[in-house]
Amino acid sequence: MYQSAIISYKYPCLLWTSSHFCGYNLHYRSVWPNLFDFTFNPVLSKPKSKKLKVIMTRFLTFVFLATVLSLSEQTSELTNNEADELDLSLNIANFKTLSNSYTCIPGAGCYKFHNNSVTFAEAKRICESEGAFLPIVHSAREASALVAVYHPYYEPDKEWPRIGFGDFFGKGEFVTIYGGHINSTGYDNWYYGEPSTRYERNCGAINMEGKMGTQCCDCNIWFICQVLIT
Repeated sequence: MYQSAIISYKYPCLLWTSSHFCGYNLHYRSVWPNLFDFTFNPVLSKPKSKKLKVIMTRFLTFVFLATVLSLSEQTSELTNNEADELDLSLNIANFKTLSNSYTCIPGAGCYKFHNNSVTFAEAKRICESEGAFLPIVHSAREASALVAVYHPYYEPDKEWPRIGFGDFFGKGEFVTIYGGHINSTGYDNWYYGEPSTRYERNCGAINMEGKMGTQCCDCNIWFICQVLIT
């Protein structure tokens, strides 16, 4: 007795079985009991519909755009980091000093170092009397400028000079002289263990490495004043 059958698959299969051959038409003839004759004819898989093409196109476009955006962000981040590194080699002798003894450093501001030691409140008052303010650091460039102004007066056994932040309204809640949280300034280069709350009131300071720290608000300490470049 002669039996014949034709099995056709128009789409690729997902499972491999003894009777299923992915992507092919399987023609077989069997002659009972022992003779088998197999022929295989390749069949090209066809998309199920135009909708599938549209979905695949949109997906590939999304992957491409996501990759481009990721690379762009990484490049931008590297560029910003390179442009915002501390430059501890700045020398105030290379910059213009105004008649009021403020030294102006492009990209930062105009600064004056006061080597008379006063409390934070008094330092703030003196700066304001000069039309200035206690500095708030927003970038590595500004930190570098403060270090340059501090450098000629540096003494290892002296406290770091004051800048414009402290925990004025609650212990451990550090804000700038204008009330903004210290984390909103864009600069977070802290000395190890800082900011500290070891005093009853803790006010901002900066060291020779451009790292921020805290000092006693009511102690007598050096300070720096700043005016904006106009």
